[in-house]
Amino acid sequence: MRRLARWLGRALLIGLAALGLWLATVPTPDTDRAVVEAKYAVPGGGRFIEHEGARIHWREAGCADCPPLLLLHGLGASVHAWLPLEAELGERFRLISLDFPAHGFSLPRPDDDYSNDALVEAAAAVAREAGLTRFGLVGHSLGGMVAWRYAAARPEEVSGLFLIAPAGEAQPDARAPGALSRLARWAIHGEATIWLAERLTPRWFIEESLKGSVGDPALATPEAVDRYWEMVRQPGNRRAQIVWAKSPRSQLRLPSDVKAETVVIWGGADRLLPPERAETFAAAIPGARAVILPGLGHLPMEEAPGRVADEVEGLMAGR
Repeated sequence: MRRLARWLGRALLIGLAALGLWLATVPTPDTDRAVVEAKYAVPGGGRFIEHEGARIHWREAGCADCPPLLLLHGLGASVHAWLPLEAELGERFRLISLDFPAHGFSLPRPDDDYSNDALVEAAAAVAREAGLTRFGLVGHSLGGMVAWRYAAARPEEVSGLFLIAPAGEAQPDARAPGALSRLARWAIHGEATIWLAERLTPRWFIEESLKGSVGDPALATPEAVDRYWEMVRQPGNRRAQIVWAKSPRSQLRLPSDVKAETVVIWGGADRLLPPERAETFAAAIPGARAVILPGLGHLPMEEAPGRVADEVEGLMAGR
């Protein structure tokens, strides 16, 4: 028995030493924020405001005298996600987009507050800075969840709501009891997760994630993979996104208190969030309409911006 215990102890020490060596040689370091900003500068340049101790990046594109749209991106993305849609809508709309804190060119929040309310307030701060009083609101994934919460909290500002594969629907707690479940919860919510996430973000992981987000994997170009990979590794960004992922899931619910006319858009081949949720969201919002776009994945506004633009123009006509 003692021999077995000694053997197990040695095996554990060897395993820990191997893990330490691997962590010392394989980790992906932070990128230089100034270099990333110069490399991925957006057309027309960007603007910055200070909000709650963090710098928020936003930009304006399109027709200055046209009806305004505020665009909110998804987790891990940036204002770059909207460039294909801007090309479709720029002649008919004033387009305002922003990077959420710890995304794109925006800095992490010093207080680590990435709650839904904090993101709504960040979007509202940009809307005020841009002089928006009433506008169409477009949100994708995480930005979709923020968008419908914004519309519910500030109905006088939102003239039309577009939810593209929005996050936020509460799911049943299917976790099984026992040691394995406790280990899984520790892995997700433990401090070790942040420590590892700040050090380990291999490019292949970003590439596979992006390929899994689109209907046609060929759309996950090397250039797009590099942009996501380099942006997420800016100082503090990886930590912030894990902090967001660890936030209480009790905040999730359906948007039954939204008053704005709404279109829910979903890719029929979305492998991240099931397309069936489109009808669930639409049923929760009075008068909302669900649109399923066959063959598209989780990024319809990048995969087929013309089809998304048609829905935006249809709802916003005359507003």
